Amino acid sequence: MESVVKNKPNLLLALKKETEDLVFMKKDDDTHDYIFVHDMMQKAAMKLIHKKHMNAFCHSIGCQLWMNLSESQLQQHVIIVVDMLRKEYLNTKDHVALAGLYLQAAVKATKKSAFSIASTYAKGGLELVGSDGWIKDYDLCLALHNVSAEVHFCTSEFEKLDEAVKGVLDNSRTFHDELQARGTMVYAAGVRDRVDEAVKVGCDVLKQLGEPLPSKPSLIRSQFEILRVTRLLKGRSDSSLMNLPRMTDPGFGCLSLFWYHLCV
Repeated sequence: MESVVKNKPNLLLALKKETEDLVFMKKDDDTHDYIFVHDMMQKAAMKLIHKKHMNAFCHSIGCQLWMNLSESQLQQHVIIVVDMLRKEYLNTKDHVALAGLYLQAAVKATKKSAFSIASTYAKGGLELVGSDGWIKDYDLCLALHNVSAEVHFCTSEFEKLDEAVKGVLDNSRTFHDELQARGTMVYAAGVRDRVDEAVKVGCDVLKQLGEPLPSKPSLIRSQFEILRVTRLLKGRSDSSLMNLPRMTDPGFGCLSLFWYHLCV
């Protein structure tokens, strides 16, 4: 709160005076923000606001946070900000910026394993970019579809996953833009016991990346590849392999990722 009103000294002074006299708020020693001493205090304070004014009130706070928080603070509190904002109160020109916040919130919720909430944010972001998002805001639309597909994989909502993946495959500008969605396809096919489909998708990707993998390798071919890898690893310790230079070639990075997808 203090960071939001730091440019309004009179308001900040008044808040400090009120919190010194009353017992429902306190200053956090670590963050130096003012917080309610108990959740019930916050609920009681919110009930003082008439229901018909609640959305406008929350939106005004959300806008203040959005405008005044630093980039790092916004990333830390993005879920709170998104939950406060109401898209019906925003100009259409602000919808894309808000969709970017929804994307950040979806990613953050996913990292916290709050997949159902992440799904809501991804859906909200896609609604904001609209049907022409692939034309006007390609990168944002691509990222939202990829997050949506991954979240629906985690919630086992495979029809919605297929829809998100189809959106990527139908609108992608390059094959590399499809890789994340195709990786999700491999995972989803494996979970649904569609092993042949998972192998086919994975092999098609490897072929496109210049590393074709035969669907039915012969015994001689398999033995040759095993021998070749054994020779490459000869004399190498675990520590020497762990200390190899970090892979920087994006092409080989994609190959390694899809080898991993197929092995899992």
